[in-house]
Amino acid sequence: MKKLKVLSGGILIAVLTACGGGGSSSGTATPLAGTAAIGAPMADATVTLKDSEGNIQTATANSSGEFEFKDVGSLKAPFILKAVATVGGEEKSLFSALDEKPTAGKSGVINVTPLTNAIVAQLAPTGDASALFEAPTQLATAVTATKVNDATAKTVEAVKAVLTQLNIDVSQFDPMKSSFKADSTGKDKLFDLVKFQPSATGDLEITNKATGIATTVAKADTKEMVAAKPLAAISTEVLSFDFTKLKTLLTALQTKEGFAASMDENFLNDGMGKTAFLNEINQFFDYFKVIDYVVGGCDKDTSVCDGTVTIKNFGEKDETWIDKERFPVKYVNGAWKLYGNQSPIAFNLRQVIQIQTATTTKPKFDDLAKANGFQVGLQLDVPNPTFKTDTVKAYFCTDTKTTCSSDPFISLKGIAGTEYYVDAVTESGNFIEIKDSSSVEVVKEKYLAGKLWVKIVKGNDSYTFRPEFKFFTSDDVKAIVERSLNMVKFDEINTSSFTPAKRLEMIRTSISSPVSSFMELDEGKLMNAIKDAKVTVSEVCVANANPAGCSASDAKFSYIFQNFRDEFMPVSVWFSANKP
Repeated sequence: MKKLKVLSGGILIAVLTACGGGGSSSGTATPLAGTAAIGAPMADATVTLKDSEGNIQTATANSSGEFEFKDVGSLKAPFILKAVATVGGEEKSLFSALDEKPTAGKSGVINVTPLTNAIVAQLAPTGDASALFEAPTQLATAVTATKVNDATAKTVEAVKAVLTQLNIDVSQFDPMKSSFKADSTGKDKLFDLVKFQPSATGDLEITNKATGIATTVAKADTKEMVAAKPLAAISTEVLSFDFTKLKTLLTALQTKEGFAASMDENFLNDGMGKTAFLNEINQFFDYFKVIDYVVGGCDKDTSVCDGTVTIKNFGEKDETWIDKERFPVKYVNGAWKLYGNQSPIAFNLRQVIQIQTATTTKPKFDDLAKANGFQVGLQLDVPNPTFKTDTVKAYFCTDTKTTCSSDPFISLKGIAGTEYYVDAVTESGNFIEIKDSSSVEVVKEKYLAGKLWVKIVKGNDSYTFRPEFKFFTSDDVKAIVERSLNMVKFDEINTSSFTPAKRLEMIRTSISSPVSSFMELDEGKLMNAIKDAKVTVSEVCVANANPAGCSASDAKFSYIFQNFRDEFMPVSVWFSANKP
């Protein structure tokens, strides 16, 4: 059966009623409970608690993100905690930590949220929370009361204005230990309004989701330094949005009638209006279910909020799979309506790293002496189901949505008989390299100030939106590539699909969902990261200098394309085998 790609957008939010705080406990057990939330409950999360000696306890969160460890009395503090769940359509791993365990016989609290995750990144010696989780012997020196207090104080300081707006007493607020309900009120509403994104080295980017304006908290910053660059308060319009009512929307979306009634009359999504969209959805309605909704940015002027959802698909023979989709909603008369992305154009803009190497033998990651291509840039996918030959252009707009560059940063042309648009000049590919570091710096400056948009123009239609980019240092990229290569299972690559008639084969190894990303990077460090990984690609069709059955139609090269994805960004690698 056809795999359902339902929404190109988001929907809903599952509500949490979460969890547990301190107090007395029966008997001599010392329970530890908390809430796992990320702007939606981390429902069914696998929660792992590890002590300083590497001892482990596990728990499973309920639908509200609540979890409990029945007795941690035998463990030795400090603790680090990891919660893993699919939320907003992608697998998320968040971390938390405690420098001491609860008093014997008393229950304690340990929450895990984007805020606790940011604090643990600040505590980790390398800035990588996952690395600290894998090295419990470092907990005794990394997770001390002083260090936890300092990291917490400066991180909370950055969002002090927003916490005050939510009527949270900053002096009493402890992200790890303050009990809360994951119901989009109070402390939990913070994650609907603010995004916390730690880098691989521990620096933290905190973004007002409504404006896109960000502030950066460096790992080396003090509380006083952060106080001089706080995140601005949320607008009163966005603050008034009742995100708890997204639960009502989610309930309505479970039936065809409810879905139809939940759509705004001005609904438009990737060129489809309300009627066309419903016609497509209704064909597959029994084969998918919308599970949750994570709020993205909200526009105070239009009352529209973007967001991502988890969609559970049901196939034949009890097959199920998860999709991540984006779908904006609009706050109308105290209720949320499906609004669509309002784009007349269907497209996908993302960033990739590309590495190409030529070899006369089986290509290896640990021999890149002949590497002849390394690129970082943007890839624009535009479906061309009717084989049109018009053009699609993408422009950067800065300062305002209407102040756009005169020259597009990518220009595509539809080629009759092809599935997608390709480069208008070369008539191949849909990728544009970004290699001018000064240009990247300008883009970064505008992006962090909330003054960057992308405008897509197709024929007489156009769509302007605020992109989601991420900026990395060269050390970040090195860590990302190392993690990705270590997770790729090259021996499991299926070679049966390669035939002489195929010039290009794409083999996908999904590690986790990508995030569109710009980077500041050093090519040499990235190459060394790949070289250090020492991973060898399985033979596929490049078994020797004259790979039989690979690409009879190409006199020079046969290509194997490996696309693997890190939690931060996609990485693409081409291996080209020279033919005699």
